[in-house]
Amino acid sequence: MRGIPWNDRSGDRLRTWLGISTEQFYDDATVGLMPMGFCFPGTGKSGDLSPRSECAPLWHDPILSRLPKLKLTITVGEYA
Repeated sequence: MRGIPWNDRSGDRLRTWLGISTEQFYDDATVGLMPMGFCFPGTGKSGDLSPRSECAPLWHDPILSRLPKLKLTITVGEYA
């Protein structure tokens, strides 16, 4: 299904590595998904363009500071 992050073979592999089910992965009380950029960079010839450099520093720290029970952070992908 389009528009759902990690809803493909790479997501299946990630959930297997984490040892969690699809239901657990998409339960927002258990797992939080945060984009690297927060600003949609636009679309290029072969998919989305690279994240804009000013967006992650602007948003990551303020959001992460509001998650006091955060136990594990996993960054995935070329821009992580």
